[in-house]
Amino acid sequence: GRFTNPAFGRPPLHASGGRAAAAKALAAVAAVTATATLVPNKGAVSRKGRKGDGFVSVKKLEDGDDDDDDDDDEDMNSEDLEIRDSNRRSSRTILAVAVGLTLLTILLVLQHVNDASSSKKSTSSGGSSSNSASAALKSKQRAMASEAIEAATISGTSAAPTPAMPPAAIASDGSVWSKGSWMRFAVEPSGDGTTTDATVGVPAGCVAYPSVSSLAVTCDLALLPASKFPLQFEVEVLPGIVTKDVKCATGCNKVTTAASKQAGRLSLTVSSYDDLTERCLEKKNECLLSFDFLVTYTSADAAAPHTLPPVCFLSVGDWGSADGLTKVAQQMTKEAKNSFSKFIVSTGDNFYPTGVKSLNDPHWENTFERPFGSPYVKNVRWVIAAGNHDQWGLQPQLQYGIAHPRWYFPSPFYNDEIPLFESEHLNGPSASTSIFMTVLDFNGRQKEKQVAFLNTMLGDRYVEVGGVPAGNNNNAFASENANSVKKFLWRGIVNHPLLFGGSSHGLDRETTYNRDQLKPSMDKHKVHFHLSGHDHILEVLHSNHTDYFISGAGGGSWMYTSTKTKETVWWQGEGVRLRGFMKHCVFGHDRMETALISDDGTVLYTHRTPFDN
Repeated sequence: GRFTNPAFGRPPLHASGGRAAAAKALAAVAAVTATATLVPNKGAVSRKGRKGDGFVSVKKLEDGDDDDDDDDDEDMNSEDLEIRDSNRRSSRTILAVAVGLTLLTILLVLQHVNDASSSKKSTSSGGSSSNSASAALKSKQRAMASEAIEAATISGTSAAPTPAMPPAAIASDGSVWSKGSWMRFAVEPSGDGTTTDATVGVPAGCVAYPSVSSLAVTCDLALLPASKFPLQFEVEVLPGIVTKDVKCATGCNKVTTAASKQAGRLSLTVSSYDDLTERCLEKKNECLLSFDFLVTYTSADAAAPHTLPPVCFLSVGDWGSADGLTKVAQQMTKEAKNSFSKFIVSTGDNFYPTGVKSLNDPHWENTFERPFGSPYVKNVRWVIAAGNHDQWGLQPQLQYGIAHPRWYFPSPFYNDEIPLFESEHLNGPSASTSIFMTVLDFNGRQKEKQVAFLNTMLGDRYVEVGGVPAGNNNNAFASENANSVKKFLWRGIVNHPLLFGGSSHGLDRETTYNRDQLKPSMDKHKVHFHLSGHDHILEVLHSNHTDYFISGAGGGSWMYTSTKTKETVWWQGEGVRLRGFMKHCVFGHDRMETALISDDGTVLYTHRTPFDN
């Protein structure tokens, strides 16, 4: 499950066994004392002026009786007195046993929680903040950040890695169609992670295309002389990935692969084109060529040799000014290169102070094209959300993607299903894992319409192929029948305004209103995560089924401080201001691990979001 910090007053989820044990023990105590439950009766005094036992049976109280009756001791015979005294001694004995069992239960529960806490502290998660207290944090603010991070260390007992897909969902050798994951056209890095990096894996006349479902290029075939055919491409592959086959997804009929002369690469040859490409050639238009690769993965884990690696993406928000963005952009480029990031999410406030005025606004070059000019972040899709500062210049942002396809912003609110990989069965349906991303604009208008849109988008996923209802659970998001692809869908929302948070906007009335509008639908559909910005911080919170990530520290404006709330899982510390971004790595339909990364490359914290939430 999720890692939860006991320092914030919320018990770790793994300690739920302690609560269950406590409930069982207390139930046993209740059973023992049920026959003679006692409550204080301060007014019980005998007619002779002697104080009574001070307790009265609950059964007597329910009958409207008590010990202060008209039966005097002198009126009772010896047998009655003996019976009364015996009953009193029995009541005191039962009371003593009940008190003793209650104290023993409390001690056992405290011991259980202490053992669980000690176990969690024995090993630290990969992104634990103990590693963040590095020599790179030299300034006073960095020192404060280190102390806050140290105090908020999130640890968990290590366990064997869980396969990203269960054995029944993939072939025996772990082969899947990559859908563009884990590979890219070869890049010649310059060393500084800037626009001087060059894509060298595509021939002249072609450029890498930021598809999320395949490895793709657009080629102006009319400009290619006949001597250029067949077309040759160089593809970089994530270490450990082994290519078994390749197919044309769009634009060609025949494509083959061969080992490259350079380690970590393969050569791709396109020697035949389909009718669509021929028509593009005749019309002298750019044509899309896209490829999908059947791959397997060789893992060092003997118990799970074909466990698939994660598919990663980045998120950044409130980055829309070149002044403080440079270091963040450089670190994002490094992470995109190392993790083969499939796409990037912008949580809004893309251009300060008032958006862009036109398609030729200098902001495009200064704040976006140049800082994010390396192919590692240029040849991938940017899933764009609008922020409050973007509302004054929104229309040019909606139009920019026509000529610049990596800027994916088709509407103020929209959905984008991003496939991660797909397996094939020889005797049954295939299975795919995707991220179903719904992008909203709660800084703008039509909030009720956006809620209805969200319900429609997520509600459709409750119906299997063929119209058979699947039920309200995670498996409901896995459509299947004998001839269909079973889909495992991660549900994510991108929305600039946050719904929970401990900083400036997180505590205002507008956030409460937005939360009241959105959260019922999110809870109903068990949304896995909500990505936001607005507050210029890095923060993780949790409520019900959903993890709330605030990735608003892109450096476009001044940084905020924050405070802890009851939903807080991780925050950056009292008085600390940080710039940075997040990296989210999805391990099939098992879990998503999110790393909070500062602009000096320090991993501040790593959080785990389970698929079955």
